[in-house]
Amino acid sequence: KISMASTEELRVWVGRGEELARKAGALFVQARAHGSFDTISKGGVDLVTEVDQAAEKLILEGLTKSFPSHDLVGEETSGLGGEAPGPLQFDTDTPVWIVDPLDGTTNFVTGQNDVVVSIGCWVAGVAQVGVIFNPFHNECFTATAGGGAYCNGKVIHVSEECDLSKVVVMNNIGPSRDVRFVATSTRQLEKVLTAGVRGLRCGGSCAMNMCYVASNRMGLYFENGFGGPWDVAAGILIVQEAGGVVRTIADEVLVLQAGKGEVLCGNAAVVTAISKVLLSP
Repeated sequence: KISMASTEELRVWVGRGEELARKAGALFVQARAHGSFDTISKGGVDLVTEVDQAAEKLILEGLTKSFPSHDLVGEETSGLGGEAPGPLQFDTDTPVWIVDPLDGTTNFVTGQNDVVVSIGCWVAGVAQVGVIFNPFHNECFTATAGGGAYCNGKVIHVSEECDLSKVVVMNNIGPSRDVRFVATSTRQLEKVLTAGVRGLRCGGSCAMNMCYVASNRMGLYFENGFGGPWDVAAGILIVQEAGGVVRTIADEVLVLQAGKGEVLCGNAAVVTAISKVLLSP
């Protein structure tokens, strides 16, 4: 039988997650203030900095110290991003922490502020805790299973707007420059604009974009090709606890998996409407 976390356990877990996210975020603020950090190419235009790696080490070591029996998955150390897509295999009852030490690396390197630390905890394939911290905005988005979603302690909720002419859509186009991927991505944007949405924005952080939806700053977010499970592990729960749904572009259940993936989130009605737009000829 699967044993889910108690309310008290979730309170402890989300508190520790926020503490570590804030400590990691401070590293990015310090690095930018000093203006000195090494940037490494992961391949093509995909980047990682030495600060990403230091932040991940801080978070994983902190989680190990607090929860020695839990499992850990980190973007910079797991290797899962390069694997062929496939559902992550969860032990029946061992909590798994899934960490992105810096989502929005290109934003960070170029001086933009949509940069977040993302920490999610899952048990048996079900999200239990989500923490996403933006150190440059000093905003911490948190959620626990069944406990609601918050930004700096204040309750947040997705937009209830269903009229596409009043919906601002967020998108992100990842680092792939494959000709077919670029053609698909630009065609999707054309479809959304032709459907008459109020506006279209492109951000560089999947996790931050999900928080924009959860907090009613954007009506919907979709992306075809986010980097790996760490991009969405915390955001899925934050959006859901804010009253939204997190689906695939085909409006199917989003399963956390290794490798790149796709996401479509917002209120249920607008997700279904945009899914139909994206799937149209």
